[in-house]
Amino acid sequence: MVEFAAFTYGLVASIVLSRLGRDRRAARPSGAVAVMTGWALFGFSAALAGLIAGWMLTALATP
Repeated sequence: MVEFAAFTYGLVASIVLSRLGRDRRAARPSGAVAVMTGWALFGFSAALAGLIAGWMLTALATP
């Protein structure tokens, strides 16, 4: 199940980042759905990084 989630996340992130980059190079505005999906991926990544960091700090602090 984790493999499927990681694959789906990577696929969506790749599509969104390539679309946003292409729109930026073409000097045209990006679609609202692509921008919101990018922000959602960013928020998910930041939240997951914070959770993993907290988990690791508690694991290191416990003897």
